[in-house]
Amino acid sequence: MVRHLQLLFIFAFSLLLLTGCGGGSTSGSTTSWASVGVTSGSRQVTVNWSKLTAKATGTTTYNLYWSTSPGVTKSNGNKLAAVTSPYIHTGLTNDAMYYYVVTEVVDNKEGSESLEVATMPKAVVPLAPIGLTVAPQNGAVQIKIDRTGAATTTKFNLYWSKSADMKSSTKISNAFGSLSTFQHTALTNGSTLYYGVTAEGPEGESAMSKIVAAMPLADISATNYQVDVSPARIAAPNAVTAVAGNQLTTLGWNMPSSQFPTVFDPSATPTMTPVISAYTVYWATVPFTNLETVNKITVPVSPTAKVKLPMSYTHNTGLVNGTAYYYRITAVADADANGNRLKTADGKSLTFESQASSLVMVVPEAKAPAALTGFSATSGTQKITLGWTKSSTANTTYNVYYSSSAPTTPEDLVSPAHLITTTSAVTYTHSGLQNGTSNYYVVTAKAEGESAPSALIVVKLW
Repeated sequence: MVRHLQLLFIFAFSLLLLTGCGGGSTSGSTTSWASVGVTSGSRQVTVNWSKLTAKATGTTTYNLYWSTSPGVTKSNGNKLAAVTSPYIHTGLTNDAMYYYVVTEVVDNKEGSESLEVATMPKAVVPLAPIGLTVAPQNGAVQIKIDRTGAATTTKFNLYWSKSADMKSSTKISNAFGSLSTFQHTALTNGSTLYYGVTAEGPEGESAMSKIVAAMPLADISATNYQVDVSPARIAAPNAVTAVAGNQLTTLGWNMPSSQFPTVFDPSATPTMTPVISAYTVYWATVPFTNLETVNKITVPVSPTAKVKLPMSYTHNTGLVNGTAYYYRITAVADADANGNRLKTADGKSLTFESQASSLVMVVPEAKAPAALTGFSATSGTQKITLGWTKSSTANTTYNVYYSSSAPTTPEDLVSPAHLITTTSAVTYTHSGLQNGTSNYYVVTAKAEGESAPSALIVVKLW
């Protein structure tokens, strides 16, 4: 009796092992699958498999069954007969899920299905351009892009609009050609224009860059002072540029060669020759013309030192990525070349401030790596091993996101609630998984910012 119970236990345990590994067959072919894996590509999926044991003898081939719905079997799947591992399934539609199982055929007897794997092919499109430089000019705006890392065949398209929402934008295809700058001409001075840029490769067009804006404006030269007519003004800063970075904006500007006015009112004439002693950076998160209603930053310069032009200033206090920041700049003179305060003959202090420069706007953002490619998952005993291609961005780490329930989109997995590890390696083994569950994964690369998610991969452990 004891011997009988022992044999019964061994038989039941063996059957459990075969079922847990996707093995077992009622048709004479017995296969225990060591692993079944899947790798996502663009318009294609690679499926690979290996056997733990091979008890059958004879001529062996493999069939692959696929479907765009989960629960694929020999009876409901599309059959790819007599394939070998790894098998590359081509001609697929990007952003659609494909599910796979594999079977072993020995002497024309087909075994049962392996566990199910699935993934969503994903096109490799360029990153949205970042770090655009905007430079308003007289009747024109110059846009500069950073081509670093872009393929020579990449096209950069320019979109422009008179409204910040870009809903009625005009597209200029391949506006930059092989260059890094584009000159948008024949514009009306005093009107603000908004710009976005996309990068286009063989497999598609990127998302749009952060929007930048500029107001073309003619140089404002020094204006003479006449009694009871107008205040004396020094020339306004020109050649203004703005480029956004991670939680910061870098501004640049120059000054016209003729900077200072002739003052015709003897009672307001300084006794010394003025020099520029500071610049004022006015800024807000909305377009503005009234300088009295916005924030301002004083950028002092030494009256006694030779100031190098063009000027540069980095605004990096309290800026929020994804928020638009608008800027105008004025020049201030209240001292002479020796650092003495400007005064009239009767001792009254004088300060000259220019009119405001043209308006510029940029949106700070963190530089993110490209989305990962070559994302793969291979099943094991209550574990799944993930792998991906190393990012070309320096100092990159990788976030692995997981769920036991299907997300609506790969982006839905990218949240702290689904993060299971952050690693600098290009592989990760997720252990302690339960049979009978589907496991959903995406991986992102993170440097300054975080990339878009990889393709979605699903592995079901039986």
